Formats: sequence, C-alpha cells, structure tokens
Amino acid sequence: MASPTPTACRPPRPIPPYVADLVDSSFAEFKRLSKSIVAKAAAFERLKTTPPKSLASKADIQITKALQAADPAACLEVKTRWADQKAANEAAQHAIILAVCESRAQDPQDRDRPSRPVLRHSYR
Repeated sequence: MASPTPTACRPPRPIPPYVADLVDSSFAEFKRLSKSIVAKAAAFERLKTTPPKSLASKADIQITKALQAADPAACLEVKTRWADQKAANEAAQHAIILAVCESRAQDPQDRDRPSRPVLRHSYR
C-alpha cells in the first residue's frame, strides 16, 4: 500500500495571472480610497476650525453634505461657528466705520471735504 503524500510536502501551486491582477487592482483601489478618506477627514477638521475661503468650493460642499448625512449635530455646530465668525467680522467692520466717522466729525477740515481719503488719520 502506497502512502499518500501529505499536503504540506507538496510544492505550492503558482497563482494564476488573473488572480494576481485582481489582487493588485484591489490593493490599488484600497490605497486610493484610504487616501481619499484621510484627505476628507483632514478637510473636515479644517472646516471645524476655519470657514472655507469660498462656500461654493466643491470639496467643502461634498464634506458638508456627507457630514449632514452622518452627524447633523456636528453640521449644525459648523454652521453656527461660520455664522459667529461672519457676525464677528461684521461687528469689526462696523467698529472701523464708526471710528472713521467719529474721527472725521472731530476734524473740522474733513467736514467740508468729503473727497479726502477716509483713513488718512489712521497712519499718524
């Protein structure tokens, strides 16, 4: 009676080329998707701290939509921070305008000459 050869002693079968191609393409797709996820996570963290340069930015819109679907409370927090930032900027603009108007009202030369530069006193 012949003893069967154990499977551990057999040489490994070569991997067919189509299987190797499938593994390579799957790994490449995994790397691409993981880079995309990391980039979107970084963009999300950036959006939580600073408002975007343009609200119509494609990446920011995609991230905002994804965030709205995943976590509406976080999206509301981001929108609130953007609104606060905008309100703070408007308040600063109003303060500057008020200061300039007050300085022009105190200077008798500027009352009669509205064509003069408004911020000329701020550099003295």
